[in-house]
Amino acid sequence: MVLGYVVMPEHVHFLVSEPQQETFGDTVHRRTRTRREISFGLTTHEENGQRVWPRNYRQAKGTVVTKDEAWSLANHWIAAWNAHDLDLIMTHYDGAIELISPVAAHLLGTPDGKVAGKPNLGAYFQRGLEAYPELHFLLEDVLLGVNSIVLCYTNQKGTRTAEFMELSASGKVARVVANYSS
Repeated sequence: MVLGYVVMPEHVHFLVSEPQQETFGDTVHRRTRTRREISFGLTTHEENGQRVWPRNYRQAKGTVVTKDEAWSLANHWIAAWNAHDLDLIMTHYDGAIELISPVAAHLLGTPDGKVAGKPNLGAYFQRGLEAYPELHFLLEDVLLGVNSIVLCYTNQKGTRTAEFMELSASGKVARVVANYSS
């Protein structure tokens, strides 16, 4: 018996009674092909012919992101990067994503440091993961804004980073401006 659930940005946690934990897990496993689908296949629903995130993660125009929403997104984002899982990393981004970063300027040799579109962002992130195989982030703080958050973290080299992330109506990251300590 399902006693309750918690909706996270990319998955749902179910609280089930002891006798049915195995039955529920077996059911989910039979209905999905991989563990990733278990975690990430239960999250979206169809609305007006489009797959959308749960309503509490969709930001209405001018809505302040809640503390729980911000920290949940931040923790999932950090975990995806620390796993070096490009597919998982990319689930956080909108198709029309725009990223501006001095690291992008350096790695891509572009003076404006701009990466536009999800395919280009994926290619850039792949280059970054290859260039920095020891990449690891430690989340320090999350700041809340109107349809935005700022993730403050330290990387494996001790560099402090703050990434401003503007969220789309579906709760995906639509724009990023990355800033680094010197």
